[in-house]
Amino acid sequence: MVTRILDVLFVQLLRSAATSLPAECAGWLAAARDEQIGRALALIHNEPGAKWTVEMLARRAGVSRTVFFERFTALVGESPAKYLARWRVLAAADLLRESDFDLATLAERLGYGSEDAFARTFKRHLTMTPREYRKALASGADLSSIGAAFVRTDAVH
Repeated sequence: MVTRILDVLFVQLLRSAATSLPAECAGWLAAARDEQIGRALALIHNEPGAKWTVEMLARRAGVSRTVFFERFTALVGESPAKYLARWRVLAAADLLRESDFDLATLAERLGYGSEDAFARTFKRHLTMTPREYRKALASGADLSSIGAAFVRTDAVH
């Protein structure tokens, strides 16, 4: 119950911050102010391992597939599939940092068909494999710069 309340408060805080952004801004924070796209982002963030399709997200957001795809891409700055892939890698990095799940379990939890597919996607985005990332974490390496350009948290004007 407390977790759900915190989720709601967090979403409201983000929406409040998003309303202060200029209308021409793009990025996930700007997209959060859009009711349908904000709903889709919440779904992706809450269940990154779900087998999301554009059709499923559009239906859950309450708009047509075409409207959803166009609005999502315009507001977020990338297609839903690219955003989902990027979010899954960020979720994987968090899980590698905070858990001792084996890589096959992580891959399954995050919606990858295999550990190899997971490793390839992770490396493409963060320049190292999940095993290398975990080993670097264990050695105390500063990984704050890994994928810094990959994480697009601010609005694009």
